[in-house]
Amino acid sequence: MVEAIILSAGLGTRVKTVIGSLPKAMIPINGRPLLYHMVVLARRLDVHRFIIVLSPRDVLEFTRSVQNFFSTFNIEIVPVVQDAPRGPGDAMRCAVERRFTSPKSRSMIVLVRTVFQCSFGKE
Repeated sequence: MVEAIILSAGLGTRVKTVIGSLPKAMIPINGRPLLYHMVVLARRLDVHRFIIVLSPRDVLEFTRSVQNFFSTFNIEIVPVVQDAPRGPGDAMRCAVERRFTSPKSRSMIVLVRTVFQCSFGKE
């Protein structure tokens, strides 16, 4: 089994002027949150289990998003709360402490770090 560990507990200070209090993973892209697109891509790699590290302030928005966007997916989503922002290393520690699968299972790490606005159309 392959699982994805998605680190999305950051404060989003670099994009706060654009997204306000919205969690980075919930930035809408083509009508769906960034997290949705990350899950869709990971599913193509046969990932069925997602450990998503969140900040305490993002839990409510995340719960709403899971109900709205992932209810039809055949996946397991495990939310993990990082109690204070201490960087990606600590977020990984939080995720690894809560892994339920065998230590021999494979994991991929996904960082919600940078979002670029771009256009691929001709101007």
